[in-house]
Amino acid sequence: MKLVKETKRLSTGEVTREEIPGKVWKNKRFYLNRREYIDLETKQYYVSRPLYSKSSLFKQSEWVPINFPLNEWIRIYGTDILERYSIEEEQDLKDEKRKEEKMTKLQKFIIIIYLIIVAVAFIYVPWETRLPSPNSNVSESLGYSPIWSPLPMIYGDKTIPNLSIVDIKRVILELIAITAIFGVLFVCFSFKRD
Repeated sequence: MKLVKETKRLSTGEVTREEIPGKVWKNKRFYLNRREYIDLETKQYYVSRPLYSKSSLFKQSEWVPINFPLNEWIRIYGTDILERYSIEEEQDLKDEKRKEEKMTKLQKFIIIIYLIIVAVAFIYVPWETRLPSPNSNVSESLGYSPIWSPLPMIYGDKTIPNLSIVDIKRVILELIAITAIFGVLFVCFSFKRD
């Protein structure tokens, strides 16, 4: 947010712009200095005027509103110069910041979903069992179940517990696939933000 002073010379039609420095306080007041501010809601200009009283030991002041129309051309007495003061909000910067925040929130959301899915992948794991054979160890997939309750091996009519192990290869493959998918999403939204 900035206060802009425009000066127009009627004889030449030349218009000059000048930014007047100041500070915004709680998005309500634009302070030009300690003694002057503009109320951003009412667009009213205020000046600090000292109050003198015999009973007061300290110097006091009050804020006095002065008719100071914004966005209107005012002719300076005895000249061919017009002046106009206006408050310009830096809307483009605000919109960019909002977009950045939205993209940052979206990226955070992607990371949170990624971590939840990785946690589920480590909790609900694939199980396998190794069957001895003359040539090599043959593994057979048993399915998925929580890490704390391994699946029993069913061999014919018999159920044999405690012969199943976590299929580490499949867990690693799932982790690589999940990381690749969410990594691509994260990078895509990073490029969109830039």
